Amino acid sequence: MNTVLLFAPLAMAAATFAAQPPAAPVPASAPAKAPAEKAADPAPPAWHTITADSLMAIIRELPAQRSGGGRPIVPEGTKPPALDDAHRQGLVDTQWLLARKAIDLGYEVRLEPVPHSRRGERRTWSYANVVLELPGWGELADEIIIVGAHFDAVPGTFGADDNATGVAAALEIARVLKDPAFSRTSPRRTVFFSLFTLEEAGLIGASRHVDYLTLRRLIPTMDAPPEAKERIAAGPRVVMMLSLEMLGFYSTEPGSQRNPLAMLPGAPNLTVGDFIALCTHSTHAPINARLERAMLAAEPLVRTARIDQFPSPKVPIFPPDLLRSDHGPFLAAGVPGIMVTDTANFRNPHYHTPGDTPETLNAPLYERTVRALAGAIWNIALDPEPFPAPSGQPPQP
Repeated sequence: MNTVLLFAPLAMAAATFAAQPPAAPVPASAPAKAPAEKAADPAPPAWHTITADSLMAIIRELPAQRSGGGRPIVPEGTKPPALDDAHRQGLVDTQWLLARKAIDLGYEVRLEPVPHSRRGERRTWSYANVVLELPGWGELADEIIIVGAHFDAVPGTFGADDNATGVAAALEIARVLKDPAFSRTSPRRTVFFSLFTLEEAGLIGASRHVDYLTLRRLIPTMDAPPEAKERIAAGPRVVMMLSLEMLGFYSTEPGSQRNPLAMLPGAPNLTVGDFIALCTHSTHAPINARLERAMLAAEPLVRTARIDQFPSPKVPIFPPDLLRSDHGPFLAAGVPGIMVTDTANFRNPHYHTPGDTPETLNAPLYERTVRALAGAIWNIALDPEPFPAPSGQPPQP
């Protein structure tokens, strides 16, 4: 190593330093400048506390037998499972389990009696709908949103998709709406969580619920005199009903979705079962669009399909497949009822069979759907945009 080359740069540096003016002294009292703090990440929305694990835990806790009727699907020549007392008692046990869960969430629970006996049977079973109410505040409080789901299954099936997924979703959305960020907000609409019994036996629980709401004047009676209708329209009333009907089965395979409406003019072309369908009468299409917008705003990756084109001038009928859930009695009463569904037997091969188990569900996509619904209900309940007043006559499906 050459020592001359080593020391020459040091000498030049010393000369340069000597030529600089002295720096001003720093006052002893000057505080040291704190390093800039990184801005805190915004808190995730409350509905992101809904997880696949929390949903699946509720599903697995439900009694494996909980039925008061319905038709299981069995291979030709096979005798279907019998509706026995174990199924009926399981249905009663389920309503009490759901009531306890709601109480644990901080809700007061109302049990609406739905006594029922099958033709030719002497014993009447004490079934009930389980209803939770989250009161609104301010000028929106008289507008009621119903989040409904049936908790019964057909005999011989666990009913994971049909309809434990809807029940778990309703309970988790009920939990989220107890968040202080929502519960202290005003104005906000009233939200009912209505868990129905005996859907599989013929929409019996939902029909009874409509009767109770009509008696409470929350749904205007269609044969009331005009002045009574005006008075009811100005008071508390149901402005939207969601039937959470099978939310957990998805497939991304081509051809995984059958479409019973494919031949009808204006029907969407659906061939892949990776979406959640929002189905209602064409009279309520604007409200259905409002729900879809709110779901996409809450969870932009959720895939939705709105089916609200019927009846229409080209198709003057309402397809019967769009009435196969608890929204049906609400539509008949003039309430905007929307079925939220993975389309049941048009996608899920385990529909109404013993194969409808938790293991067949697509938990990540199910989670996404329920988060989208929770965020949508949260935001619609707070949205000052008015709902239209009820018309004098119900739509005719």
